[in-house]
Amino acid sequence: MLSLRSKQVIIAVAFPLAFMLLVAGELHFANKMAKLQMDIARLREEQTLYRLQISRIASEVEAYKDALSELSKYPIKLSKDGASFYSNVESALVRNNMSVTDIRPAGAGEGVVAVRVEFTGNYSSVLGAIKEWRQIKEVARLKSITILPDKEGTVRGVAILESPLRR
Repeated sequence: MLSLRSKQVIIAVAFPLAFMLLVAGELHFANKMAKLQMDIARLREEQTLYRLQISRIASEVEAYKDALSELSKYPIKLSKDGASFYSNVESALVRNNMSVTDIRPAGAGEGVVAVRVEFTGNYSSVLGAIKEWRQIKEVARLKSITILPDKEGTVRGVAILESPLRR
């Protein structure tokens, strides 16, 4: 059994030691709590930023869907083959009283048909043919056109038109 003096020494050492351990533990947990609160604040800030990004992306998706819906109202028809495209290009010139002096394939990439057409006629007829080319049922792009004066009251020109082919 311990003497009274030994018990007093143990109590005198144990209580301050326990108190110091409690204070050290409280400081440790207070620091940990402060770090966690900073992490929570940073995560809330990131959450707000992500919500804003999600909202922006959602509105872009809605705009994309609306655009697709609008585009679906305008069906795109692709050329079946080069011959039908050449025929449509030449027919537009003939209907506008133009004379086709040469029509031949033009260099085009894979999956694209291109035609080079040389023509003569009056200027207003050229404009009428361009208008008809814009209204061809298949997708068509007027890649280039050169119009030069010819004999009195007429012009001569060269146009290159392209259209993607159906696969």
